[in-house]
Amino acid sequence: MSTCDDVDECALSTDNCDPQYGTCTNTDGSFSCACQDGFVGDGISCSCDMSGTFAVLNELDVQWSEVTAGALTIVSAGATTTYSWAIRRQTQVGDQLEIETVPCGGTSPDLCGTFWVGFEAYGQFIPNESWEQVDDEGNPTIDPTPSTATLSSSVPGGSVMGDPEASLLGLEIDGGPFSSWPGAWDDPDLTWTNPDVDYFDAAETDMKRGITSVMRGSGTSDYCGTDYAYVPMPDGSGKRVREVHLGSRAIGNTDGSIVSCDEMVGEVTGEGPGGFAVFNGRIGGCETSDGDKCTQSEWESLDAQADTEQQVNDSRFTMFRVSDDITCDEVRNFNFQTGTAGPPGWPGPP
Repeated sequence: MSTCDDVDECALSTDNCDPQYGTCTNTDGSFSCACQDGFVGDGISCSCDMSGTFAVLNELDVQWSEVTAGALTIVSAGATTTYSWAIRRQTQVGDQLEIETVPCGGTSPDLCGTFWVGFEAYGQFIPNESWEQVDDEGNPTIDPTPSTATLSSSVPGGSVMGDPEASLLGLEIDGGPFSSWPGAWDDPDLTWTNPDVDYFDAAETDMKRGITSVMRGSGTSDYCGTDYAYVPMPDGSGKRVREVHLGSRAIGNTDGSIVSCDEMVGEVTGEGPGGFAVFNGRIGGCETSDGDKCTQSEWESLDAQADTEQQVNDSRFTMFRVSDDITCDEVRNFNFQTGTAGPPGWPGPP
């Protein structure tokens, strides 16, 4: 009678399981391969499935030039870091990612007034309640931004190169989002939308173009070290602005890498100065600190300022896999240092 001694291919490393992300299990006369938790495949070849929902934090280091009125400097030049949040839903098909991105708001830089306007700070924000609104039929009032990306390989260390994507807020452009940027608020190629109509009283928003950004009229700016004040009207009338109705566009593409099956990091690049994303803005209306609607000449003076570009000096993004039902409020409170749900750590919500 003959007997056979089993050979442990796993112990001898004579198996053909994925050497990095596979596991080998010895069996009588053979072995079996499987992928480690978090990876997919037949065990011989394992990779991340990058389909799913991710919370996104974007960081931009920006600088801007001084703002003048005639021979006077009324706002100092400056530099700071701004933050924005988003929900990104991905479907992986081979080495391609099909993506939809839902904006969740962000911060804007504080501008510091000079001696001529009393050393005051100017800040603005889009209320958090403006995001993720739906119309009467349940459709989002701010459409998700579609895009695609290519994976060099879907394993940790693999690169993620996104195709250019254009995100519009508060307006549409005839010819598509990559068309020439409208030269004025009433450009015939520009169509204004009103995505936050449900947040602001409907009777008050019938004539409001775009999304409403509110000026900070109280509190103290940490950046400027002075109290906030409503923005002076650029036309020299002495009036102050408490809200503006704006539209914007951002064009860029993600250039990053896979840290793990649940995390990606990188930059947002583009054709702007320094190879970073391009940002444009238009203003189609405003309201004064007295609660009056601005005249056309008044909001046109603001629109002329809005067409100036800030310079981006650096950009970073971090994204973590999250539950499919995550909300914008939860994303703004997500801890991007630890990759876990709140408390937010740093940075927190605006």
